[in-house]
Amino acid sequence: AVPRNTGLKFARGEYIFFVDADDLLTLTALEELYTLAKNFDADVVYCEKHYEATEDLSHIYISSYHSSFVDRPTLATESLLRRVKKLLQGELDILVWRKLVRRKLLVEHNLNFPPCKITEEFVWTVGLLCYAKNFLHVPNVIYVYRQSDDSVMRKEKSPQELINFWLNPIVRATKQLGDMLSKLEFFRRNPKYHYAILKKFIHFNTTMTVAACVDLPAFEICEIIKDSFGKEFGEQDVLMSWLLTDFIMRQKDFVDEQKRLGLF
Repeated sequence: AVPRNTGLKFARGEYIFFVDADDLLTLTALEELYTLAKNFDADVVYCEKHYEATEDLSHIYISSYHSSFVDRPTLATESLLRRVKKLLQGELDILVWRKLVRRKLLVEHNLNFPPCKITEEFVWTVGLLCYAKNFLHVPNVIYVYRQSDDSVMRKEKSPQELINFWLNPIVRATKQLGDMLSKLEFFRRNPKYHYAILKKFIHFNTTMTVAACVDLPAFEICEIIKDSFGKEFGEQDVLMSWLLTDFIMRQKDFVDEQKRLGLF
C-alpha cells in the first residue's frame, strides 16, 4: 500500500497500472489496455483473467477468480446497485494488477490505498466501482502472476502470525472503507449495502485464518487481538466483539464441513 501511494504521488501519466515485484507482463500488455481505454473512453479497463505460473515459469495456465466472462470488450452497467451486487456475489475480483485506471479518477476522488499489509485493494476497488463512469471488462490475458514460495502470501505462518497478518487490514482499513461509503448518497439511502460491503471485507480476512486457528479457544484469539491491535481499535472497539463472533462462527462451520467430509 505505502509504495503504491508514493508512486501515485509522483505519477504523471494518463493511466496507472500496478505490477507486483515478482510478476510479469506480456510484451504488448500496456499497448493493448491503453488502446482499449482510448477506444471506449474508459476510466477502468478490467482484465477478467490472468496467467498463473510457477516461479521458474515451467508451468503457465490461464486463471480467474470468478465464473462468468466477456468474450469482447464490454462496458459495465453504470448502476451502482448492480455493480455492488456483482462485487458481493463474487462476480468481480479486487486484484489491483488486473486493472488499468485513469489517473485523473484516482486524483479527483483521492483513491489511495489504506496502510495495511494485505487486501488493501478491496477498499481501492470499491472506490473504482463507486466513481468510475466507464468501467470496461475485457477478455485480454496480459498479466503473469508468478507463485513464489518466498512471497508474503505463501510463507508459512503460525496461528498467531496468521491472525496478525489478516487482522491488520481489518484494523487499519475498515474505518477508511466505511468513511468512503458514508460520503456517497447511494449508501446513505441503502445502509444494508453499506453493511454488506463492510461485512464482506471483514469476513474475507477472518476466513483466511480459520483453518490454522480452528483449535484455538476464543479467549486465546481475544488475547492475540488485544496484544497486537488493542491500542489501535480506538473508535472501532465494536470490532472486537464482531471479530470474535465471526471467528467462532467460522470455526464451527469449518469443523462441521471437515466432519461432513470425514476429514476431522
